[in-house]
Amino acid sequence: MVSFTYAGSQIGTVASLLLSGVLAEHLGWESVFYFFGASSILWYIFWLCFAFDSPNNHPRITEDERLYIIHAIGARSEVEEAPLPWRGFFTSLPVWALCVANFGHNWGFYTLLTNIPTYLSKILHFSLETNGFFSALPYLVSAIIMIVSGFAADSLRERRILSTTSVRRVFQFVGQLLPSVCLVMLGYIGCNLYVAVTLLTLAVGLDGITAAGYQVNHVDISPSHAGILLGISNTFGTIPGMVGPYVVGQLTKDPLGETIPQWRLVFFISAAIYMVTAIFFGVFASGELAAWETPRGKTTADDRAEEDDERLLTDHDLY
Repeated sequence: MVSFTYAGSQIGTVASLLLSGVLAEHLGWESVFYFFGASSILWYIFWLCFAFDSPNNHPRITEDERLYIIHAIGARSEVEEAPLPWRGFFTSLPVWALCVANFGHNWGFYTLLTNIPTYLSKILHFSLETNGFFSALPYLVSAIIMIVSGFAADSLRERRILSTTSVRRVFQFVGQLLPSVCLVMLGYIGCNLYVAVTLLTLAVGLDGITAAGYQVNHVDISPSHAGILLGISNTFGTIPGMVGPYVVGQLTKDPLGETIPQWRLVFFISAAIYMVTAIFFGVFASGELAAWETPRGKTTADDRAEEDDERLLTDHDLY
C-alpha cells in the first residue's frame, strides 16, 4: 500500500512534465505556474474532504480497514500518553540508516528530476514539447516498478522467504545499484539518442525498487512514530534538493557544460552517492521494532504482521 501511494508522486511528475512542455510551447512559460498553482488549490480542497486525524473519525472508511490500521499502529491514546523517545531516535543506527538512504536516494532523484530537461535540450537537442515527453517517461516507468516492488516485497515476507530486514536491505541496494550502473553507462554513450533515453529511463525507473526499501522502513521500526521518523529522515532527504542542482549548475555553467564530459561527471557523482548510501543502509538498516517501540510485546515487524493477520481473521469471524 505504501508503494502504491508513493507511486502517486511519480504519476504527478509524469503529468507535470508532459503538461509543462505543452504549456510552455504553446502558451508561454508563465502558464505553467498559473496552471499548477490553481491545481494545488483544488487538490487542497480535495484533501480537506477526505483526510482525517484518525480512522475512528473517518465517515467513509470500511470497518475492516479501520480495524487493520488501529491494530497496526496501536490505539491513538496509547501513542499520545507515551513521551516521544527523542534520545532513542537519534542514537539508533537503523534511524540513521534511514536518513542516509533518504539523502542518497534523493540526490539521484532531484539531480535527475531537475536536470533531465536540460540534458535532453543541451546534449540531445530535443524541442520543448518532445523534451516534456521524454522527461516524463522515466517517471512513468518508476511508478509501475514501485507498485510491482511493493507487491513483490510483501510476497517475500508473507511466504517467509526473506525477513523484513532482508527485504528492506535487498530492495534498497538493488534499487540504487541498477540506476548507478545505468548512470555510469550513460556517461559513455555520447549522443546516441535511443540508447541515452533508454538508459535515462532505466536509471530513474529502476529507482522505484526502493519503494520497498527505505521508504516503508519507517513503519517497520516504529509504526506509532513513523510520521516523526519520516520527518527526520526527510530533513536529510531535502538537502540534495538544494545542493544537487547547485552542484550540477557549477559543473555545467560554462560553455564546456554543454559537452558530454561535464555531464559524465554529474552522472558519476550521482552513481557514487547512490552506492555509498546503499551500502550504509544495507549494513545498518533493520526491519525490527525499535527498543522504544514495543507496545504489544512484539520485537519484529514479521511478528507484528503475523499478529495483525490473526486479529483480522478473528474480526472477520465475529462478523
